Amino acid sequence: MSSTGTEQKTAERRVIGTPEGFMNTENAHPVDLHDALNCVLQRARSTTILLSTQFEDPEADRCNDDIIANVIWSLQGQIEQALKLAENPPT
Repeated sequence: MSSTGTEQKTAERRVIGTPEGFMNTENAHPVDLHDALNCVLQRARSTTILLSTQFEDPEADRCNDDIIANVIWSLQGQIEQALKLAENPPT
């Protein structure tokens, strides 16, 4: 096997059960879909919790608006991943 093939197999093993692994694997098993959905939803939940802490105490330090905007865009991407996974289950 070529070094590129070996690197690709190693990369695939690292992302099994994640949204990235499901989207990069053509023959995903339904259990992998469940794991991938769970993973992306937990990421989105964690992102939402972290984001909400920025607005709890008006006197506390908070991240600048660029960072908050990037977090919101990341959350939008996570929601899009979850929707893609839910709309395209393995056959």
